[in-house]
Amino acid sequence: MHTLQVTVTGTAGPGNTVSAQVFTNLASFRVIVTSANTSSNMLELVDNNGKVTLISIAAAATFTVPTVASAATLSPITRLTFVTGTVQLATITPPVTGYHELVFIFTDANPGALLTTGNIKTAYTPLQNKAFSLHYDPVTAKYWTEAVA
Repeated sequence: MHTLQVTVTGTAGPGNTVSAQVFTNLASFRVIVTSANTSSNMLELVDNNGKVTLISIAAAATFTVPTVASAATLSPITRLTFVTGTVQLATITPPVTGYHELVFIFTDANPGALLTTGNIKTAYTPLQNKAFSLHYDPVTAKYWTEAVA
């Protein structure tokens, strides 16, 4: 399952202005570029029940990675998240059920460590501006850090 946050500037259809929308429990999503005519390019979202949603996108549309402040508990909504601040992280609220991976990039010069007092299996001290992955095991209900050399 996937989660996708779409940030749109301008209008999304006649009279409908959209600033951000989060789609969760997606079986898949893809961008369909059909021509140089940007009004015909689409974002296709398929949920776990097979329902397909098409959103018209312009070529200049961008998908922004969310930035959140560090906290004892984080609730990411996308696979990749930038984290600011120095607060130690103990618990991650899973954005989906079942196995999934998360990637965090801590942007502070002295980011807070990952603690084992919540649902993180192994303590880890992130490095500034270095991506690292966490893998969620639904059997243990823990996030496992990916080996970092």
